[in-house]
Amino acid sequence: MYSVRVELTLNILLCGRHLTRFLVLNSRV
Repeated sequence: MYSVRVELTLNILLCGRHLTRFLVLNSRV
């Protein structure tokens, strides 16, 4: 349970980071 929860949290954080980077690049252009 714990490992699965941690994995999900990490995936969400990575996705959020990727989205923010994508938005920043779009806003620059």
